[in-house]
Amino acid sequence: MPVPHVESLRADRWKLLNPTERLEALQELENELAKQRGDEPCLVVGKNLGENILGWHTRSNTGPDTIEINSELISRDQPYEAVETLFHEDRHAYQVYAIQHPGTHDNLGEVEDWRKNLDGGYITELVDYDYYRWQPVEADANQIARERTDELYLGMFQDSEKYPDYRAEKEQEISRDIEHAKMNIGDNYQEKARQKMIEKYQGKLKQQESESEDYYYGHGY
Repeated sequence: MPVPHVESLRADRWKLLNPTERLEALQELENELAKQRGDEPCLVVGKNLGENILGWHTRSNTGPDTIEINSELISRDQPYEAVETLFHEDRHAYQVYAIQHPGTHDNLGEVEDWRKNLDGGYITELVDYDYYRWQPVEADANQIARERTDELYLGMFQDSEKYPDYRAEKEQEISRDIEHAKMNIGDNYQEKARQKMIEKYQGKLKQQESESEDYYYGHGY
């Protein structure tokens, strides 16, 4: 599906907006993305999440899901990281929707991995960054967010002034993540992260059988 056109997310327009207006622009993008998948939009809020967390998607059983965007990103005069974070967290919302609505996503194997990943198999960054970064839901969300941000700023907006520098930094970051993962968990790092996730999921199943615990979704970026 095409990336929605939200004029306020252009770099030259964004820098003229106050924080409230910037959040409104991000909410408009989320509204359109949710409409594309046939889902209720998440509520987009700005929050001080600390320097190591860019955003967070949280499931709700009583109302709309929430996407928190680090307020530091919203305060910047360039929109790129805030928008890419929105795309990332919205992808988590899509993953949940695809699990709950079979047939939404055409790759059934991916959906099954997402289900296990989000239902007890989620690996937090504090446990091991490489496994966190390359587990199925995070690898997918990172990839889709990167593609959609390029589509918006290189394609739709044709931003050739500042976006290429941001893009180069993100590509270098991805290269560093890959090299770090290869060094620490091997060349087949993504499959190893997937297997680690499955091991954790299976362990949670055993724990659930004995304790009947409930689990919820909450995933940072």
